[in-house]
Amino acid sequence: MDLSEGISLFFEQTPFKNWFPTKCLEYLENKSLDFRTSDKELVQTEFKSHVHSLMNHKAVTKSAQKKAKRLLDEADLTFESEEVIAIFKRMDTKLLFVKKSLFDTEVQLTVEDHKIHTASSSKLHTLGTEIPGKASKRKREIDDQIVVDGDENRAKKTGSGRDIPSYREFLGKTSVSDIIVKGNEEENVIQYNEKPTSQSDNDSGDHEEYQDYEKNVSDYEECFEEEIPSNMASADTIGSWILSSGKDVGEELSKYREYIPRTKAYLYPVYFGILDLSGEDTEVKNLFTNDEWNEMIKDFNNNVKLSDMEDEQERPFYELMDKISEVLMKKPTDLITGIESCVIEDNIKVNTIRRLIQTYTYNLQRLQLPMSEVAFGSNFTNAITKGILTFDRIYHYEEGEIQGLALSVITNMKSRPTDRSLIGQKVDFRVSKDQFEMLIGLRSGGLPASPKSKKWMDKVDLSVALRDVLINEGIENNGVKPEKFRKLFTLGIHTFNYNYNIYGLDWKTRGVWRLGLLQKVKLPLSIDNLHIIEKLIISLMRIEAKLYRFRRTSTYVMDYLICEYGRITRTRKAKEQV
Repeated sequence: MDLSEGISLFFEQTPFKNWFPTKCLEYLENKSLDFRTSDKELVQTEFKSHVHSLMNHKAVTKSAQKKAKRLLDEADLTFESEEVIAIFKRMDTKLLFVKKSLFDTEVQLTVEDHKIHTASSSKLHTLGTEIPGKASKRKREIDDQIVVDGDENRAKKTGSGRDIPSYREFLGKTSVSDIIVKGNEEENVIQYNEKPTSQSDNDSGDHEEYQDYEKNVSDYEECFEEEIPSNMASADTIGSWILSSGKDVGEELSKYREYIPRTKAYLYPVYFGILDLSGEDTEVKNLFTNDEWNEMIKDFNNNVKLSDMEDEQERPFYELMDKISEVLMKKPTDLITGIESCVIEDNIKVNTIRRLIQTYTYNLQRLQLPMSEVAFGSNFTNAITKGILTFDRIYHYEEGEIQGLALSVITNMKSRPTDRSLIGQKVDFRVSKDQFEMLIGLRSGGLPASPKSKKWMDKVDLSVALRDVLINEGIENNGVKPEKFRKLFTLGIHTFNYNYNIYGLDWKTRGVWRLGLLQKVKLPLSIDNLHIIEKLIISLMRIEAKLYRFRRTSTYVMDYLICEYGRITRTRKAKEQV
């Protein structure tokens, strides 16, 4: 049981009248959970997180909610009170006493082991014979005892939940007098200097072992408590996202993440490090002012945007839509045949789009409710998306209940080879090239429309899927510079009811992935407003132009740049002819 679970059990098993930080710490102490003064910030954060989740919990009474709100407001002052500090000091003393007892036992066994080994070696040398087994019998018994003690020590944990290595591992096969702990500022490691020992040095060595006892304990404790060297932390070249107002975006999201209930973390994009710039997450938007929010959106749009079409590409399509509008105004009995007559000479692609509009019109005329999610996607949105984006047959299009390629990799990344493979998030369709998913689509329910909760959950799933695509790409192209990786982004399509939203996601800095709404499209509800399908087709053609855009590649050695397929590729400088 860790500290978070212990605090959660405290609130579950304790009446709300006894909800106090001091009572919580005493509860953790009675549960034999180790914590110390260095863990005060961790305990305070977990305590505030649980209290915050209880404030709006439906199963909690109003009196308990008021008590939780009062605790949250006074938490910072309460944890600085003398009573709380006294409890932490008491735990420090208790843990230090346990460490001293363990170290005393270890030193005593090590010294005895050293004396027996020296005496046995001297005796065997005097006799001039080798008696196997007898001289080292006591030594093996002591080693066995030390191994048992080492296993017990290894099971202990620090107050922050990290495993404490056994003291036998710390001492190794040498005695305490052979260990010199050096405070290396650059690497923060323990160095072992082995010195040859002789029989004349035994007495002085034993005295030094006990004399340096306190120093070794403090050095050991300091070494294993330090996780990240300060020089490594300062060498971080990724930086942070600082707005013109001086606000650190990553820091604001980290503070907000502390108050997210762990049981419902899957509903919060910020929990996964994703900043939703579409404005739907009102709680996150309220963390920033209007000027700060507009500044973040502007910075996102400068990097992630759809390509504008050229006049030569737009003109034939607009001619097609003008002809279709004229047919709609006549209201013919056979609308499908009327649309079929709207032919654009010598333009295969535009005529293909006309056939897609015919198919959409045919299915819209025969629409019957209710309609499932799969049926709506295959008859309307997916059909047009596939027809436009895969016209040149460069990209691979798949649809159905399929698993994301990057999601499957990220989900099973930390599992052992012998474990059963886990299934990641499923998507409704994807457009990929060389297993890089440039476009992922997800549909939320059929008709009638699904509830808002379903729509929001699917949007969070889509954003996580897009994030994992970039993470997997960064892993496959390890060594990419941050400024190059920031230029890469991927697209996502989220459809619900008659809405068709196009999102883009990129990486800004450590712990901050940005999700922005690039285009919001409304699908035709009936034949009378069929002409609004023009916006959907234009948006898909802009996506197609973005995917097919060619970029000039660099000739620098091992340089990573965005190229044709939106991927990060590595180019090598050609060898000069000798």
